[in-house]
Amino acid sequence: MKTLEGTRFGEITYKAKEVINFPVPLVGFDALTKFVVLSSDGSPFHWLQSVQEPEVAFLATVPEIYVPEYQPELPNWLRDVLQIEQDSRMLLLVTATIPHGKPTDMTINLAAPIVLNLDGKKGAQVILDDPAYTIKHRVFKESVEESRPAA
Repeated sequence: MKTLEGTRFGEITYKAKEVINFPVPLVGFDALTKFVVLSSDGSPFHWLQSVQEPEVAFLATVPEIYVPEYQPELPNWLRDVLQIEQDSRMLLLVTATIPHGKPTDMTINLAAPIVLNLDGKKGAQVILDDPAYTIKHRVFKESVEESRPAA
């Protein structure tokens, strides 16, 4: 067992075999290539917690919960980089942003999903070239008060 002192969750204990390696680093975080996925039972959210920099963690979710029709076309190179086999257990996540005190303003990044090969313990973020997917997809419709023009 290994431990790290995270800034969000305090002491985090994990096993070396739980670490997911990112041969292609997350956009903007080139030096961080090792993460663990932290989850809570019953929650649609996960945290991608860096084991190299304890202050770095990304809130992520399974996109189908909020956008059931989300089926991005993933590039061919991904299969080789993540060493995906026919029976590999996969997880597709998107990062989520929840403004402080405004959970109904939550957005998810559909333009850059994170693909995890859970069996091979490898992950990669994919930048999609599809204008149908945005980096700030609003999860909840605007409330009536927000959409009403000011007097």
